[in-house]
Amino acid sequence: MAELKTQKTEASVEDSLEREFKDVETRMVLTTMSSNISRIQQALWVAKRHNRKVAFVGFSIERNVKVATELGFLKIPPRLVFDKRKIMSLPKGEQCLIVAGSQGQLGSSLEKIASGEHKFVHLDPGD
Repeated sequence: MAELKTQKTEASVEDSLEREFKDVETRMVLTTMSSNISRIQQALWVAKRHNRKVAFVGFSIERNVKVATELGFLKIPPRLVFDKRKIMSLPKGEQCLIVAGSQGQLGSSLEKIASGEHKFVHLDPGD
């Protein structure tokens, strides 16, 4: 019984992501636990459906994505992922950033982005 509830909850997360992406013309920024590979997979699928390029931002998320991909736990569609150093050169409506630091850790990529101190990512009002 608990398994069915978990599946329904995870499906509702993807539905929520769909609603958030719909009709958004600016940059999308998502954060999740960097170890939550299934959530990252959902974000990738939704980004692809909305013609967004994805950049992973943050050491932990980049490392976990690399390992999960190598082990076959994460399937990244071809030409979907863009280098974080170059993602800002794309039109805002084509960008999706998946950022480490969802727990508000000091020094995390999310904290640096929020404070305007990230080396590669700078947000604008509306992002």
